[in-house]
Amino acid sequence: MNTKKLFVCQCNICRSPMAEFILKNMMSQYNNVEIASVGMSGEKEGEDMTVEAPKCRSAYNILFENRQAVVFCVEDYLKYDLIVFMDEWNKINLKIRCMDDPLHKIFKLLEFSRTTKGMSDDDAMLYTNVTDPYHSNNYEQTFSEICEGCAKLKERIFESNE
Repeated sequence: MNTKKLFVCQCNICRSPMAEFILKNMMSQYNNVEIASVGMSGEKEGEDMTVEAPKCRSAYNILFENRQAVVFCVEDYLKYDLIVFMDEWNKINLKIRCMDDPLHKIFKLLEFSRTTKGMSDDDAMLYTNVTDPYHSNNYEQTFSEICEGCAKLKERIFESNE
């Protein structure tokens, strides 16, 4: 299996690095898997994850490493085969920077695990946004949402490599 996945959130200090390490844990027994994370904004560039984000890992035995927040660049679009974002704001910024996603690589994490059939567009958008714990301070909810999305993303990875 040869796969390159990139997670994207606003600043790369909460949601996207949590998703990076959760999926790395889920895929740890496989070779040729590259998983990384970036942010859309440079306001926290160079900073490590928030102190609260790695605290969630202990209940799930997931290893987090010290890291530095990095900012998305167009080269990332070319390098990774799938780019997974957390909320609609990320989507808007990604689509602008990636010329509206001509290679169809950009997907919302919770759209892998949640069906929105019968919902209004506004309700569907909210239902599939990963909660931003930087503002809500609810890291457990965010961690749970990311685990849910990553589990279904892992299934998709295997389906596409069959």
